Order: sequence, then structure tokens, then C-alpha cells
Amino acid sequence: MKYFLLIVDLIKFFRPSFAGTLVKCGVALEVLAFGGYKLIFEYDRYINNGHLAVGINTSDTSEIVLYIIGVFGALLMIGGFWIGIKDWVTLRRNNARKKNIIIELRGLSATLNQSLKSSISKTMIGQVDEVLVEIGQHVTAGTSSELEKALDKVNNIHSRIETAIAGKDPGDVSIHAGTVAPTPFQFLFGVILDDEFSPNVWEYERLKDEWQTLDQNEPSIVVNEQIDPRISSQDTEVVVAVAATFAVLDSTISNTWPNLKVAKIENPTATPNSIWTEADQVQIVESFLRVMALLKNRGVKKVHLALAASPSICIRLGRHFDQRNLPEVTVYQFDRSSNRYTWGVEIASIGTQIDPKKGKLVQPN
Repeated sequence: MKYFLLIVDLIKFFRPSFAGTLVKCGVALEVLAFGGYKLIFEYDRYINNGHLAVGINTSDTSEIVLYIIGVFGALLMIGGFWIGIKDWVTLRRNNARKKNIIIELRGLSATLNQSLKSSISKTMIGQVDEVLVEIGQHVTAGTSSELEKALDKVNNIHSRIETAIAGKDPGDVSIHAGTVAPTPFQFLFGVILDDEFSPNVWEYERLKDEWQTLDQNEPSIVVNEQIDPRISSQDTEVVVAVAATFAVLDSTISNTWPNLKVAKIENPTATPNSIWTEADQVQIVESFLRVMALLKNRGVKKVHLALAASPSICIRLGRHFDQRNLPEVTVYQFDRSSNRYTWGVEIASIGTQIDPKKGKLVQPN
């Protein structure tokens, strides 16, 4: 069976290739030289049902010409086979070097019918390794100690990826990432991935129960930015509310941070599973970075981030968060029962004593 599959793979490779074209031309010349075809052109204009016949005649062609055609056809076939087999072997060797790292951060496992690996690995070329980070039981418990355990697992993702790609040429490695987890962990996941690993990010479509990638359509949303004009150098801490796929209510913000001023980034048409276009997500990221930079210019040192977005947006925001030039940020988790944000993960700026690739669990005052 193994060798049969190899033969099938070789045939599939040959058919559309340059080598396959050479082989087909060689076969055509062999048939022309030794097939015994005749070229006939006849038309009987005196009969009502006249006929026209066309063919190839090689019977009157000298043997030396046929021999030359036959040799040339054989050379084309041999050359085609040699080039094709060489290219096929090279391709298989290159594919054998390729490695796909599938990273799934699973924090709400009850909502998933299939893992990211089982969904996307069938179409991948080369080796496939999975880095599965399961924190569902810790998140469900919800206590500070259990959330700390979940955070430790997320913080360890960076070293697990490094282990998975050790010894591989970066050009041979493809990283795929997806998550359904609490928002702070999604953002931290993006910070850990950063541009260092350049992942292909997948989103879990709950209505279809499948993992999907973003489309490349034109942008379809308008992102509004609103910064409280009273924010000044005296406001070292502010709230930034990002409403991308869900609304962020003013009452929720005031319940959690009653004394802090607010900057808002809003998609007026925010609904769950509504942003599947990469251009739309880029708009949200650009607005986020612009607002954060403006707050930095006003003297803000710490941002409390109320983030209502899909996992792929959270990951993208985390990946592009500039820890060197933007204020320190803490991303929070919304608790519907209390209508407030109950805990979060702090992402430190570069230059502090905290590892920039690791988060710290915090709770609002």
C-alpha cells in the first residue's frame, strides 16, 4: 500500500508539470514514427454524400527520418522522466523538512466540538506537532489560585513553542494558533506569539462548529475613537474600552473603575462573530495603537483595558501591542453576574522587572 500511494503521488506530480509535458511530447513522437498513420485528403464532389478524410501517412517516409523522430521522442521521454523524478524526490525531501506547529489555548473546552489540530492538520504538508494548552478546569473553578495555575500554563507557551521548533530552519516552520479562552489570556497569548513566530490565526465559528481563517474582503466597518478631553498628565491611569464584536456598557466601567477617565474605541455595528475580514481587524488594531500612543503622550502610564472582541482580534491586539513605547496595560475579564470586571492579566512594559513575555494576575481595586 505504501508503494502504491507513492506511485499515485508520483503520477499526480507528473501530470501538470514540465516533465510530464516532455513525456507526453515524446510519446506523441513515438506514435508518429512507428504508428503507421497515413495522411489522407479526399473529397468526392460528384457524390451527394461526399466525404472528407484526414490522416497522417508515414508509410512513404524514409526509415532514417522515422528513426530520428523515434530517437528524439525517446530522448524527450527519458529526459522528462529524469527531470520529473528528480523534482519529485527534491519536493518530498523539502516537504519532509517542513514542520507545522499547531498551538491551541483551550479555556472553554465545553464549547468546542473539535480541536484545532483535528480540523486543519489533514491538509498540511510535512510534520505536524500540537502544542495544546488546556486551562478549562482552572478557569471553571475561578478562584485566584486556580487562575494562577492557568496563567502559569499560558506563560509557559513561549518556551513550549521554542522547544517544538528547536533545530528547525525558520523557513521550514509554520505556526497556526487558535483559542477559545477568557479575554485576558487571549490577549496574553498574542503578546507571547508576537511577530517572532508570525502565526496563522484561526477563529472558531460557533454557529458552524468549525475553525476558520479570516477572509480578504474590503473593510466593512467604521471604527470610532473617543478620548475624554479631560485626560491630562495628572491622570496616570485611565480605562480604554474596545468594543469590537460586543458592546462595552458605561455602567460596567463605572461599576469597576468609578474614578477613572475613559477612552473608547467602538465598532457601532458590533455583534458576535461579525468580523471575519482581516482589513476590519487591522482597522481596530490601528485605532487601538493610535489611542494608546495619544494617551502615552498625555502622560498616562497605566491602562485598564476593557476588551470585548473575538479571539482572533484579541490575539492580534496582543501581537501588535508595543511594550516598549506604550503604557502598561492590564486586560480584564467581564463577569456578567456582577456587571463588572473581576480579574485581569497585567502586561508589563519592557524595562520593568516582569518578563515581557509573561503576564501577572491582578484584580481591580
